[in-house]
Amino acid sequence: MVKKTEEEKRAEQEAAWNNYDIDQYRNLAEGMVHFSFKSVNSNAAGGGVRLSGEDALLLPYVSVRTLMAHGVQIDRDYTKNVDKTANIAKQIRAVFAGEQPKSEAKAEQIRDACISAFSSRLESNCEFISPRMRQLLIPIDESYVALTPIGAGGLNAIINTRVKAHNQLSEDKGVRLRQAQFGIGGANPQNVGGLVREMQRPLFFESPTESKDIKTALSIHYKGISLAVPRELVFEYRAWREAEKAKNEGRIPTDMKTREKEETFSKRFSSAILSRGAKALKVLDGHREYLPENGEPLVSGKVDEIIRGVIDLAERTKDWERGFSWRLANQIAAYEFKDEQGGLGLDDGAIARIAKWIEEGLR
Repeated sequence: MVKKTEEEKRAEQEAAWNNYDIDQYRNLAEGMVHFSFKSVNSNAAGGGVRLSGEDALLLPYVSVRTLMAHGVQIDRDYTKNVDKTANIAKQIRAVFAGEQPKSEAKAEQIRDACISAFSSRLESNCEFISPRMRQLLIPIDESYVALTPIGAGGLNAIINTRVKAHNQLSEDKGVRLRQAQFGIGGANPQNVGGLVREMQRPLFFESPTESKDIKTALSIHYKGISLAVPRELVFEYRAWREAEKAKNEGRIPTDMKTREKEETFSKRFSSAILSRGAKALKVLDGHREYLPENGEPLVSGKVDEIIRGVIDLAERTKDWERGFSWRLANQIAAYEFKDEQGGLGLDDGAIARIAKWIEEGLR
């Protein structure tokens, strides 16, 4: 395909340019808007909203109002395509972009007439909202307000220009901004607006993928970990107790060997829970950058103090060892097996011994 020379392009521009009366430019400009209803639904009644300088808003976001606050020119669009509307609007945009033919003698007059028309705020055909327009009910206090999101073709044009420039600069680096294809406007987009094609290429982003590790780290930070005793170990403990009682007329022996075995079980319970805490600490330490205040503290202060101490040694107070030992001993005693064999049947003295053994194992 042979590319056209600059002279050929200028010749075509001259041939395509139509001379209209200044009033025709002014009259159309008076009804042009930033936000057109037809950008939402091409079958909606024509109308829209044009902002004025008073609507400018100085905030760190990209929008019509915020760009206006920085003096950026946002193109307006027509609300209905009647007769020569589309071509007049196209020529108005060319004048403001400085792209009109050199032979156009009225460029400054067109510009001045349009600036005067654009200076006022406009709400066109806003008395009643077309049923074809989408509406969102947003809660405010004890009631709701109905809002209709409307796109701005002029804003899209600015974004597209920036995206194109970025991609050209990043062509060799492979860091391109992707754009989707959005079929807004139907078979004849010009009937929706002169800027509707600018709205057909929205920026395209893939949604963030969920990180199981980060999710786990945040859960540990805010909720801590479970102190539930390991199922297999508590079943093993019960089986041992039942076997010992069977050999001793239904009672646990009180000899040294039996006590040492029960002490070993107690410390195994403690070791299992502390091992769980050590694993949680490793997860938190490896994801500090995702935690509030970069992991200072690693575990939220709202988490139970016993659980905090299981995870992070720095959270252990002078009473932590005793508190943890009694918490774990009571959980062992209260374990629900949910079968016909019943529970452990530990009395207060047995619970106190288990707590004492656990506490001794922590020192």
